[in-house]
Amino acid sequence: EISYVYGKSKYMIEVKNPHNLNRGLTTVELDGSVLEGSELELIDDGKTHQVIITIENKSLELKNEILHEI
Repeated sequence: EISYVYGKSKYMIEVKNPHNLNRGLTTVELDGSVLEGSELELIDDGKTHQVIITIENKSLELKNEILHEI
């Protein structure tokens, strides 16, 4: 976890890697909402924001969904 100050705003950034991957698709959440894509636009609004970046293995998730349906 890291904190990043942008102007008067503070971004608390956490990176999750539940499958110990060294690459993969990332999901980015800002204040509880999943963003489209993997880019985050920083805003100087004086607030503290929570950012969660998760590295995922989409093929593993798809396999688990298929097995769950069987």
